[in-house]
Amino acid sequence: MTNRSIMLITLFFLVISTISPTMANADSNPINNENIALENDIYSLKKEYGFETFVINNSSSTKPSDTIEFNSVEEFENFLQDLQKKQQETVEIEIPVSSASTEVVNQLSINNTEPISTQTTTYTRNGYLINWWAPIQNGKIVALSFKNVRFNYKYKFVNNKPQFVSLSNFNSYLTGVNLDIDWIHRTGNYTLSKKTNTKDKANITVEGTYVLGVVIAGYPIGFRWGGTWKCSLTLV
Repeated sequence: MTNRSIMLITLFFLVISTISPTMANADSNPINNENIALENDIYSLKKEYGFETFVINNSSSTKPSDTIEFNSVEEFENFLQDLQKKQQETVEIEIPVSSASTEVVNQLSINNTEPISTQTTTYTRNGYLINWWAPIQNGKIVALSFKNVRFNYKYKFVNNKPQFVSLSNFNSYLTGVNLDIDWIHRTGNYTLSKKTNTKDKANITVEGTYVLGVVIAGYPIGFRWGGTWKCSLTLV
């Protein structure tokens, strides 16, 4: 074999070795491009809906108990829209109360000449639970869930009309079947308003965080989003 032939064979193998990695990279590019496009879509949804993502690992303190799978970004966005829509809902509950006993309080009239009587009874309840059916959907039901808001309340009767004194010790949580969504309660607060009588209605707002693992078109992420639940309790 001549020197020229040896040089040509050597050059041929050098060219092949250079092309092969390039071809391998070309074969992997479509997958990488799909992931990049998916990450961009998820980032756009994060900006629009205000949720956070995190890496799912066994050591994470916020590791979800399970994951929910979505076939596409559009299906995942439908899920976000349903969560957002339910934040606008307010569940209203009425409870009957009665003045089992009364305390007569003598007060002076404006001119301080004649006493007037005002009936005032104060009750303290150990607690009350408001719960309502609130399935989470994305075109199909994702979670068969109930929202639960628990609190203590105190009320009194003024002139035989019930009115709230205070609410305290708020807690909120999810219950249901095949529930792959965690809700972490953060805060609860209330305002008092008039529905029929003064301060007979308590308007309650609780805030918390949804935490779950999601798989979007085969791409796994941790999902964390601040949520708000609203309900009201009226004394009748």
